[in-house]
Amino acid sequence: MKNAKINFVAIMLISLVAMIGCREVNLVEPIEGVPSGLIVMKVSGGEGVTVIGDTTYVEQGVAVNLYAESNGPAITSWTWTIFGIAYNGQAVKYKFEGAIGSTTIIRLAGREANGTEHVATRSFKVVSSLDGMRDVQWWVSNIGGNNYSAAIALNKSSLSYVGGTSFFYKIRRVDQAWGDRIPVPTVDHNWNITNNTLTTPPTGVGLYFVIRPNLTAGDYELIAGKLDSQGNEQWLTINGSNGVQKFNLSTTGIILWGPGSNPSGLPGIVGDEGSGAVIRWDDLADRLVLLINNQADFNTISPFVILYDSAGTATTRAQIAVPNFPNWGAVELMNSSLPSSGLVSWDFGPNISNPGILGSNRQESVYYHPPSGRMRAIITGLQLGKKLAGGENFSVQPAN
Repeated sequence: MKNAKINFVAIMLISLVAMIGCREVNLVEPIEGVPSGLIVMKVSGGEGVTVIGDTTYVEQGVAVNLYAESNGPAITSWTWTIFGIAYNGQAVKYKFEGAIGSTTIIRLAGREANGTEHVATRSFKVVSSLDGMRDVQWWVSNIGGNNYSAAIALNKSSLSYVGGTSFFYKIRRVDQAWGDRIPVPTVDHNWNITNNTLTTPPTGVGLYFVIRPNLTAGDYELIAGKLDSQGNEQWLTINGSNGVQKFNLSTTGIILWGPGSNPSGLPGIVGDEGSGAVIRWDDLADRLVLLINNQADFNTISPFVILYDSAGTATTRAQIAVPNFPNWGAVELMNSSLPSSGLVSWDFGPNISNPGILGSNRQESVYYHPPSGRMRAIITGLQLGKKLAGGENFSVQPAN
């Protein structure tokens, strides 16, 4: 069995439609620094981004989040260079609108206080579609109550060196023991993906095999692969990792694939900082993710969020768990639902059955608004109801 070296995927990928549609893994892929290896470049981008080898492939028109992280040096400033234009900051966003097939080299420089510079680079190639290129795609549908049927397509190209067709997977809730290997039926050995739909390959040999577990809400671990001629397990490589893959299925059918990863050690990419952080934010192609540190409160029945519209009408929603951040919860806010003013007002608490009791750490956040007694923020840098605008960094600032 290969060592389970885990690369975590997805900084808060949340994929929900009426019948939860196919979404690729929203990855956070560490890139080796050049030449020192002492800094790394990380990339995530909602829909339309995947990493294969040394190249990140981006569907035309997709905005990508870029993160910088140090592997040791005390970096005091970060600079990204894209097409000769410098962008400062540890996290930036860039929208790829170049011609199909064009390649962009992005350069990241991290500088120490004494002027020592460390550099990393990465190639980004613009493509029209990622069909057949992603490592993982999935479909989830509710089959009644808290029960879901999943179809998870796994790219088998990393197993091409292993003979035979003995595909298998293991899956477990994290609070349970691993069970036996589950063989993949022959009918699911060969699939292609066209326009986010499983299709039969014309040659009979497909790029993907598909596993179809039935799930209930919770945190899961997954191993998939093929048995070699000696009967040894050879594990599939997914987004650079041939180890255990993690995902969460919420009680509302929302999938978070992999624990979040961020240079600050917190979920999300902007918001409160430090060990006492209360509120953080992340974004997907068409929605924001509001992340809340419930402290020990998340161990109660169900932490909640109260959202207030421009007329002051309140909507109460349950939070979903954030993998590997045990005290954090999340809700998603569709861009199209945000007011044109960008003003978002909300509150939160430990138990949805008792919404009169609010979070004990609310006033520690920069987003706490004493005059109203609520949490308030101004969202800028979004085109409401559309993908993020090119070159813009979405911003979430405390509201006056």
